[in-house]
Amino acid sequence: MTELISIRESSKHVDEEVRMHVWLTDKRSSGKIVFLQLRDGTAFFQGVVRKNDVSEEVFEAAKGLRQEASFYLTGTIHEDARSHFGYEIQISDLEVVSNNEGYPITNKEHGIDFLLDHRHLWLRSRRPFAIMQIRNRIFKATVDFFENEGFVKFDAPLLMHSAPEGTTELFHIDYFNHDAYLSQSGQLYGEVGAEAFGKIFTFGPTFRAEASKTRRHLTEFWMMEPEMAWMHQDESLDLQGTLPVLRGWPGFGTLRIRIKHPGPGLKTNCVQPLKAITPACPTMTRLRCCKKLARTSSGATTLARQMKPSCQNNLTGHSSSLTTQ
Repeated sequence: MTELISIRESSKHVDEEVRMHVWLTDKRSSGKIVFLQLRDGTAFFQGVVRKNDVSEEVFEAAKGLRQEASFYLTGTIHEDARSHFGYEIQISDLEVVSNNEGYPITNKEHGIDFLLDHRHLWLRSRRPFAIMQIRNRIFKATVDFFENEGFVKFDAPLLMHSAPEGTTELFHIDYFNHDAYLSQSGQLYGEVGAEAFGKIFTFGPTFRAEASKTRRHLTEFWMMEPEMAWMHQDESLDLQGTLPVLRGWPGFGTLRIRIKHPGPGLKTNCVQPLKAITPACPTMTRLRCCKKLARTSSGATTLARQMKPSCQNNLTGHSSSLTTQ
C-alpha cells in the first residue's frame, strides 16, 4: 500500500511513490502539462500532471481544480533544484474531495483591511503561514532554553485586580460586580513564584489599552518575564547573553535576520519560513524608512551597513538632509 506522507517529509521519499492529502493554492497549464501549487499545513510545493502519464479523467480533473480545492494525490517525489523547497511531485492519480468555488483571497494584491477582514482564510497564505511557523519555533526555543537552565514555567492569571505597573492604560472588566483588568504584566506573580521555585519564567498574553495602530503601541502581545532568586546582576547578565534572539530589518527589500545563540533547531527550522516573509518593498518605501531611522550621521552610517547596495546608492543623495533633520 502506498504510504501517506506530508509535504515536509518529501526529502525522505525521493524517487518513491507516495500519497498525500493537499489543498490547491494556485494552478497554471501549458498544453499537455498542468502545474499545481500545493500545501498541506506543513509546507508548500509543486505538483506536475503530464497528460501522457495519466488517464484522461485524471488530467481533466487536474485542469478543473479551483483555488483551495482539497484532494488526495498519488505520485513520485523528485528533487528540483529550481524550487525553494527543493522537491516536487510527479502526479499519477488524484481523488477530489471538494472543489472549492468563490475563494475570496485570489492571487493578486489585496489591501490590509481586506486581508484582516478575512484573517481566518489569510492564514492559509504563504506569508502569514510562515510567520506563524517562525513564532512557533521561537516559542519552543525560548521554553527549551529556560527549561535547560532549570527554570519552571509559571503561569500568571490574565485577570488582575490592579496594575502591576503604572505606565500604561488597562482594559477594565466588570467581573461579577467587581473591578478587574486584563493582565498588563505577570511580574508580581512571577516574583512570588521565584520565592517558591527559585527560578521561574512567565510567557503569555499581555494587554495594554493603547488606542493606536502604530508598531510602537501594542494592545495585545506575548511577553516573557523571568524571575530569579539568589542571583546577582552580573549572573543575570551572563544568562541574558545566551538567550535566543531573533532580530531583523523588516522595512528593507531584503529581510536581514541575525539569530544569536539560536539553540537546537531554531536557525535551521526558520530558514524556509524566513524566505517566505522577505518583503518586496519598492525603493521609495525603503528610503522613507531610511529618512525616519537615520536622524544622525552615525545613524546613517549604521543604517547603510544594513542595506542592499542598490539602496545605499539611493541613500547617498539624501545623506545631507538625513543628517540635518
